[in-house]
Amino acid sequence: MARFNEILSGRFNRALQKLTSIKGEAPAPVLGSEILPVFPMFFGNENRYLESWQTFGTALVQGASVGNISAAHIRNPVGSNVIAVVTKLMVSNQQAVGGTQETIVVEGPNPSTAADDLATLGTSICRFDARGQQNPTLVLSRGNPATDTWPGNTRGWVVLFAQASSVYEVIVTDIQEFVLLPGDGFRVADLSVNTQLAVSCVWRERFLEESERT
Repeated sequence: MARFNEILSGRFNRALQKLTSIKGEAPAPVLGSEILPVFPMFFGNENRYLESWQTFGTALVQGASVGNISAAHIRNPVGSNVIAVVTKLMVSNQQAVGGTQETIVVEGPNPSTAADDLATLGTSICRFDARGQQNPTLVLSRGNPATDTWPGNTRGWVVLFAQASSVYEVIVTDIQEFVLLPGDGFRVADLSVNTQLAVSCVWRERFLEESERT
């Protein structure tokens, strides 16, 4: 049974093999006869790569535009076969005219296609582990739409009545982390016009295994 299960979960096999320096066949049945291979998953960030996770971060800053709102959109392309977990999300704002609150919403994850991308694709992307891929699968964009029509502000899960030049942590514990599957995206939108919006985000991503796709 151990060998059968190992075939279906190759990334766990790889993590065991790398951590214990075992060569040859799948190590789970080998270790099981000598020591009980009980490894807490997940490990520290230094070993996430061994579990096939790639970690990235970004800082998206969208300047103010008269008569328009500011927004940032992050999307997992349809057909990517990648699962992403958003682990940190910070939002900050700088009002063009002080004295009033801004309404900032976080929407998603919701179904999203390339048609939802904003005007400027994000390029400020940092990979957190040099052993992994250098660029993420997720597509980042930002812009100044006239209004936020994605997905109609009916599926937001965070609403901030933000003060000028304030920074807000949206994800405080791991319970608030959320998953982006292929074809899903999320958006941060400042619904007050003529305001600057900054979004800092950290996520990890890896390929889905066959047993995880449904």
